[in-house]
Amino acid sequence: MNKKNMIYLATGLVFAIFAVCIAYVFTEPSQTPQKQEAALEEQDASQLTAQNTEQKTPSAEALVFTAQENAQAITTPPAEQEETKNTENTTANLPMAQNTQAPANVVNTVNKAESTAQEQAAVIKDKGAASVQEKKLSEPKPALQDKLPVPFVADSLKTRTVLEPKKNTNTIVYAELMMDGNQVGLVFEGDKPIKPKTFRLNNPDRVVVDIDGYWVLKLPQIISNRMVKDIRSNAQKDKTRIVFDLKLAVSSSLLYRIHSRKYQLVFK
Repeated sequence: MNKKNMIYLATGLVFAIFAVCIAYVFTEPSQTPQKQEAALEEQDASQLTAQNTEQKTPSAEALVFTAQENAQAITTPPAEQEETKNTENTTANLPMAQNTQAPANVVNTVNKAESTAQEQAAVIKDKGAASVQEKKLSEPKPALQDKLPVPFVADSLKTRTVLEPKKNTNTIVYAELMMDGNQVGLVFEGDKPIKPKTFRLNNPDRVVVDIDGYWVLKLPQIISNRMVKDIRSNAQKDKTRIVFDLKLAVSSSLLYRIHSRKYQLVFK
């Protein structure tokens, strides 16, 4: 090997060693994970120690209201038992002027809190009453009870008819004839609200019921009795009439409203 090649080889080795050293310096981790965790723990511990050192125990004067600090809240002592006892002893040894100020301020605060609570309770009560009233108004009104105004005895003579409502036609869907001694009753109900009226005619004696409008109806069968001779009906465009032909004159005839679609006629 000649001298020139030896020089090239030596120069290459030097550069190679230099590159390895630089690579090692820049690629070696500064710290291992264990070392990093230990360093963080030491840093946290030092910060906690510094914070504990900087914290000061609250003075006794800070625990009591003064005349200039009425609007401020009472500072509570630390939760530790020993510091609480020391604070109570220190407060007991304060001058009488300061001790008399604290209860008055506390009483004022309590009175304000009580008045505020009473006002809130009154507001809640008013809201509750209003909601109950709204609920009552929003609830649908109950339908009138299906109870006959004039009750008839259980063994009264009764006949009835029932019709199915017809489309586009007013229909008396229920009719019941009741007879009890000298008293006669007719209950009739329409599939829509009805507007009836009643009156009496003489020579011959009759009881008449007129219903506004044209109504399809079927009257109950007459049972043998001493008051009613016959019952008939006539329907026209503007009026439907029911007529009782009587054997005897009647002293009264009344029409009772059960609900908007149901009525009871009673005469005697």
